Amino acid sequence: MNLKGIFAFTVVGLVGIAAAPQPGTAQISQQGNKYLFRYKWEKGKVYNYNLAYTMTVPASAGRGATGSAGAPRPQTMNSRFSMKVIDVKGGTATIELTMPAAQGQPAPKPQRMTMDSLGRVQGAAGSNLSQQAPVLPQRAVGINETWTNTMQVPGMMGGTMNMTSTMRLTAVRTVGGRRVAEVNQNIQMRGSGMTGGGSGTYSHDMSDGMVRSARMNMTMTIPAPPARQGQPQAKPMSIPLTVTISRL
Repeated sequence: MNLKGIFAFTVVGLVGIAAAPQPGTAQISQQGNKYLFRYKWEKGKVYNYNLAYTMTVPASAGRGATGSAGAPRPQTMNSRFSMKVIDVKGGTATIELTMPAAQGQPAPKPQRMTMDSLGRVQGAAGSNLSQQAPVLPQRAVGINETWTNTMQVPGMMGGTMNMTSTMRLTAVRTVGGRRVAEVNQNIQMRGSGMTGGGSGTYSHDMSDGMVRSARMNMTMTIPAPPARQGQPQAKPMSIPLTVTISRL
């Protein structure tokens, strides 16, 4: 199991799901019974988030005659990442993303991308972030209305995966003295020899558009290899993964 690849998938891919397009002093404005999500970038702003995940992988990728992959091994991580608005021109911001190092690995270099008021990434020179940021709906949306995004994320075993996300605005309410917009998300992923899916929630602060918190529960599945002559067919390997992100 390539833990470095899993870490990259978790941090880059799931940051993209819940937080990548969120830095900015955007306002979620109400239009009748609908809400318009936009970003208004502010040069020099830095946004810090805490990332935590729990992942359970089999003790070994090998299978015995029973098809068992061994006892599961829970793995946890707590870390932080930051996003800085380097510059803003014509409503489009240059964002620098700084991610933590995987265990036993050197810290990756900060990566840059440009993003417009809808969260559409215009470029990510020297990185694989060009498809990471979920795009906000162009129209105002009401409670229980949905919108869909597609993107590519790093695969857990290397390569890339195609991901389709369907978001639904579920509520606008007051939590802890803050007005927040709550969104449910369902995702499906395929590629790099794997499939996956899951669901979760995240909340936007109505005053600035920032994501306050997010939680995603997923299961990634690695297909079983072809059976060898005289050996029973192995079983697919499933990897449950829970990720939470919170603004500091």
